[in-house]
Amino acid sequence: MFKKIWNNVRPTTRRGYIGYALLFVFILVGYQMWHRGIAQETAVTPSIPQVHVQAASSYTSGSKVEAVGTISAVSEVTLKAETGGQVTAVYTDLGKYVAAGAVLAEFSNARERAALTQAQGAYDAAVAGAAQSDSGTKSTELAVTAAETAYVTALKGSYPTVTGVLWGTIDQFFGDPKASLPGLRVSGDAALMNSTRIMLQQKLPLLEASVKSISPATANDVQADTSLVIDSMLTMIDNVLQGINRNPDDVLNDRKMTTYRAELIEAKSRLTALQGGLITARQGVTAAKEALNRATLAGSGSGVSLSDAQIKIALGSLRAAQAAYEKTLVRTPISGVVNSFSIKRGDYIAPMQDVALVANNKGLQVETAITERDRAYVTLGDSVSLDGVATGTVVAIGGAVDPATGKIGVKIAVTASGALTNGTTVTVTFDSKTNTTADAVLSIPLKAVKLTADGALVFGVNDSSTLEAHEVKLGSVLGDSVVITDGLQGTDRIISDARGRKAGEKVEVIK
Repeated sequence: MFKKIWNNVRPTTRRGYIGYALLFVFILVGYQMWHRGIAQETAVTPSIPQVHVQAASSYTSGSKVEAVGTISAVSEVTLKAETGGQVTAVYTDLGKYVAAGAVLAEFSNARERAALTQAQGAYDAAVAGAAQSDSGTKSTELAVTAAETAYVTALKGSYPTVTGVLWGTIDQFFGDPKASLPGLRVSGDAALMNSTRIMLQQKLPLLEASVKSISPATANDVQADTSLVIDSMLTMIDNVLQGINRNPDDVLNDRKMTTYRAELIEAKSRLTALQGGLITARQGVTAAKEALNRATLAGSGSGVSLSDAQIKIALGSLRAAQAAYEKTLVRTPISGVVNSFSIKRGDYIAPMQDVALVANNKGLQVETAITERDRAYVTLGDSVSLDGVATGTVVAIGGAVDPATGKIGVKIAVTASGALTNGTTVTVTFDSKTNTTADAVLSIPLKAVKLTADGALVFGVNDSSTLEAHEVKLGSVLGDSVVITDGLQGTDRIISDARGRKAGEKVEVIK
């Protein structure tokens, strides 16, 4: 098509070619002249910069010290596994509240339990041997005290095991175990199971209070209540096992009932062993008291050193066994919320592995650091703003610069937590201050000062709307402000931002 057009307009003589060339030149020159005119017409006239002007003294109240801090709980503890092994029981979960002394998890501890039982037997044997060989009261009094201590210790340790079996094993067979009608989910005597679970729900808080305030004088009463709870739980386990035997193909939580048999049998063994241990401990106290009575009747009034040593050795072995057993438990020393929980039943855990983080999230604090120059403007008791959504009070200031950070540590107690979250970072804004020892000191924003090779300048605006430079002397830096020691009065009016400005420059003042 283009070839056809060209054939129609193509010049046929030399003069025609020259005419086309001249026409192209005229078009090119005309385009350049048109483009130059458009560029001149669209050229932008430089605009006059706008500035804010105010008295130097008005900036002083705006000076501030800021720092970045980390929010943490005042009461917080990271729990680690003291020994390695398989997790056999878990008694809590992420986000749950736990009381001080509560057991969160338990590792495989058959060996430790056996050692504890053996140590208890050795201790009882030592007490019995002392009763036979020593008619004095001193050693038997010691034996009674030790037996009572062991008895009380065993009762204190029984509550976590009882609640662990109830909440971790038995309760999974109820629809809502803590309700007024728990609702048995498997075959069995529903009326008996529901009434027993309701009774336990009422009994456990009383038992917990009794265990916390237990003494040798109340130990028998606590043991009787504990035995009642254990017997009731054993009855419940037997009832569920009978239901499983009758209907092994029933499904609960997507698992056949037969898969629960081993858990129930293991829980029953734990309760039976616990019941036997409490009986043994009580018998130990009874035996020790009978020996004391015999010694008192004998009236010798003296003890045998070898018997005392044997009892102490046995007691030491018992306490060592108890300590070894305690290492298989994850117990929290404080009350709080479980913020982190990284294990589940069946896991294999290595020694010193993190297990849980428990913290009192309602009691928060902020740890931050300030420069040595800012230290003069921060004092104990100062109020601070935290991200503009919460407030706090300075409760501790480091006595020197931390060589690791090059700053001085500051601790802040959160008085109004607002929307703060434990573990996050916040911007800490301290109360505005100037040096209280000098009434005439001014502080202005750093951006209002222009630093040159000859010194520091601030700018005012004269009657002809041009900038005038004033040389000033700088003092210490206070956050985003700087103290002016000379060259500026509080009534002097200066521009708020000197960046990019120069003397003699035409400006427009914004009111």
